[in-house]
Amino acid sequence: MAHGRIKRLQSAALSQPLRESEPEICQLCYRPIPPALREAHHLIPKSRGGTTTVPMHRVCHKQIHALFTETELARHYPTSEALRAHPEMARFIHWVQDKPSDFNPPIRRSRGKGQFLLLLCSCVIANAVAQRANCVHHDLADVSRFHEDLRVALVAHASRGTRHDHVTG
Repeated sequence: MAHGRIKRLQSAALSQPLRESEPEICQLCYRPIPPALREAHHLIPKSRGGTTTVPMHRVCHKQIHALFTETELARHYPTSEALRAHPEMARFIHWVQDKPSDFNPPIRRSRGKGQFLLLLCSCVIANAVAQRANCVHHDLADVSRFHEDLRVALVAHASRGTRHDHVTG
């Protein structure tokens, strides 16, 4: 009996017949996956107790994790069908359909992820403005109002659903 994760994976790989003539199909975009760009996506993240994986292109897998948090994946998108039904993923799938199987562009994080970064940026900007305001003798209350207005605007922009391309290239 095999002990340890590596031994279990090795024995599982040896017990399966080799299928070199049949390329694996991405469970998101349904295109063939080259071996060098094959990744396994946990339908429910491992951190949430998931064990089931499906094969995907690296670009498709990256796009999923750029758009969704692990909590969102576990609660709302535990199947390939649910992922494909999301409007942003449907748009991505439509875009990637005509690309070659070995296409692997860089992926940018979604605006929905990392809202803390937006707030941090607003604080840095407000701090710079405050330092400048002190130099030109503006009222600090004006700077404080500016900071709050900027923070509200950034949060509103992030939650409004303004469309940005998440894939470069």
